[in-house]
Amino acid sequence: LFCLLLIFTTIQSFQFKLSSLSRFLSKNKSNTKLNDAPYKNFDDMLEKIDSPVLVDFYAQWCGPCKMMVPVLEDLASRLESQIKVAKVDTDKSPRLSHRYQVEALPTLILFNKGEVVERF
Repeated sequence: LFCLLLIFTTIQSFQFKLSSLSRFLSKNKSNTKLNDAPYKNFDDMLEKIDSPVLVDFYAQWCGPCKMMVPVLEDLASRLESQIKVAKVDTDKSPRLSHRYQVEALPTLILFNKGEVVERF
């Protein structure tokens, strides 16, 4: 809960607008999609989205990750005009999780214009 309050506070400090909520679905480490949008990969998605993106690095087997799902969905619906929420399965995208030094699950990273702003 404390972590989510930090996220909310960080997000509220940005004055960005965004039209809709999207979830990042990773098919494999080289081919990723954000809903039906034609993104080539994770970096392409971050570059094309002009607003903040909160990325949840998770795994299917992770109990705490499963507990975060309804909380993140609620957060995303409340802040849909300000931020996008994405998910990256670390088992399907190990290079991506290694690149962002994800050592514990769940890890939440807030990106803005492709750059890491905050980690939770």
